[in-house]
Amino acid sequence: MTDARLQALERYTDIHLCGCGVLRCAPRETQGPTISGAYFLCCAAAGKGRVRTGDASLALEADRGVLIAPNQGYSLEADEFDPWTLFWLAFDGASAGACLRALEIGAEPFRCDAAALCSLAEEAQRLDAPGPENEFLLQAQLFRLLACLARRVPGQAAQPAEGKESQHVRRAAEYIRTHYSEGISVADVAAYLSLNRSYMTTLFQRVLGTSPQEYLARYRLARAEEHLTHSDATIAAIAYSCGYQDPQVFSKAFRQRYGLTPAKYRAAAAQKGTDGG
Repeated sequence: MTDARLQALERYTDIHLCGCGVLRCAPRETQGPTISGAYFLCCAAAGKGRVRTGDASLALEADRGVLIAPNQGYSLEADEFDPWTLFWLAFDGASAGACLRALEIGAEPFRCDAAALCSLAEEAQRLDAPGPENEFLLQAQLFRLLACLARRVPGQAAQPAEGKESQHVRRAAEYIRTHYSEGISVADVAAYLSLNRSYMTTLFQRVLGTSPQEYLARYRLARAEEHLTHSDATIAAIAYSCGYQDPQVFSKAFRQRYGLTPAKYRAAAAQKGTDGG
């Protein structure tokens, strides 16, 4: 006996997955500019960044996404101090527009459960191998991704409470951004959160794809790079202001990150500004 409700379901007969994945970005890391060859969705799972399309620039933060239409130019840029982990999905087909209308996804940014989307994308990547079984499973994974997006369309249930793991990482990142100049260590961050250091490291790797030590170092060096470019403070003063007790340790870390010593980086930035002016 056929269920009448099933007979009324919308049938998306022409839709196919072009690709999906998760990008864990470094500060100011960019993708593009490029032109989308299909419907392209990107959602921030953690951190912040900007999506640029033409003359428009849209800031995205955790659990926010944007749609880029086929043949539209775009570029992605991670935030300098809180770089994003980004979910992306590309799909196409005659039914793709109807799917997006059903999801109420258009030109405006939308809410999403980006952590769940990332998990599904990583499952899809494990299926990316030749063979009819995986091809069918990948097609099924596309519909799972769309179903996940459907749970977060405008007008539906409110966003659930932030997961405990993400909450710990968010609070740790906020503490680092507030106290990085004080010479804090990863142990200090773990103590602030009342977490075991090893467990906190596991959470950072799971949520952000990096360690708390690397996050702290990148944040300090990004702030130092800003000071070198926009202030006349001495290199030693910049080192101390960014939490380094030894200017030589700072110079070594800066060179490893940017490929130049702080003095040479400042000179190059000044020369670039002169040439641009």
